[in-house]
Amino acid sequence: TAAQSSQVHQTTRSCRKDQMRFEPHDDPWLLGATPAATATTPDKQPSNLTITIIDNIVPLSAGLDQTSVPEVLNDPLFGGTQQTFAILDAAKIPNLIEFLGASDQPHRCIYHSNDDPALEAVAPWLVQLDPHADFTKKLFTSSDLPWDFWEKKPGFYLRSNQDIDQLTQHFRRYVQVPDPTGKHMFFRFWEPDVLALYLQFHAIDARQRVEGFVSQNTFLVPDLHHRRVLSAVVSDPSSGVRHGRWPNLIEDLSHIRFELFLRGLNAKICAKMPALLQLADDKREAGVRKMALAAFDLGLKSETSITRYVQATLILGHGPEKDAQFADLIHSKQHELDRSRKILARAKHTSETP
Repeated sequence: TAAQSSQVHQTTRSCRKDQMRFEPHDDPWLLGATPAATATTPDKQPSNLTITIIDNIVPLSAGLDQTSVPEVLNDPLFGGTQQTFAILDAAKIPNLIEFLGASDQPHRCIYHSNDDPALEAVAPWLVQLDPHADFTKKLFTSSDLPWDFWEKKPGFYLRSNQDIDQLTQHFRRYVQVPDPTGKHMFFRFWEPDVLALYLQFHAIDARQRVEGFVSQNTFLVPDLHHRRVLSAVVSDPSSGVRHGRWPNLIEDLSHIRFELFLRGLNAKICAKMPALLQLADDKREAGVRKMALAAFDLGLKSETSITRYVQATLILGHGPEKDAQFADLIHSKQHELDRSRKILARAKHTSETP
């Protein structure tokens, strides 16, 4: 069964962003697998956050599965006595508000919307899930149909002993949080890609804030990129901090944006060069990461410039900085967008020249 074939890994982690960085290597495709960022916190107090990884998640197929969730997720989502909730992005589910209004499923808007339809239409919603409801099944079904939502990444799930009003009050304080300078910024925790990365790779200084955010709940966060779900629980909820400035938040979220950009870049490169799909996923992704970091080190820091540099590297078979004919562009004081455009154009011309 899927439950028997699934692998579950458990680790206590609070990881640094530099653990996701690779050392330079002459051949970007020889980096091998991405190293697991599972180092324990190096200070005297270990992290109370435990992440369990449920691997090999296979979403339901439209009209074929009788269950409402994949078998391997049935117990994590609906076993025991705790209530099950989802935090869903209304911007990703067509007519979510109308559906919830016509259903018997308890729901609350996480925003202080004051019944503003325009705001509610793009807001995160807390929804109590019924394991037998058709809507629950649609959340875990993958198809091209507009009412199957798995591929849309609409949000994440949680188990809790708290009621829906207590949870709404808890999560509302995290819609905007103060960064290290005291400036409030949106923390889009309902984005599963963002949350999955942040739970694993937040700065050590932010540990107590993260523990306060998870609190006494169990988070179940889909990670479609790796075909898995992350379950996060805090062993001692009283250790968490729920107020005050959030350490390293700007740096951590910037790094997460870069990680998500790399995923998109990997897909874009594969679309242009399908032969790369023959490489193992981890090896290909590590190569793209290595090339992107090389571009960053050369002062090419925008997403457009990095994409051009990676394309040029793949065309040439090596980094442009290793070729003397690119020296003037590599060391030019031109704007990075101009440099990267000319680097890619010269790489294409070089490849076409006999």
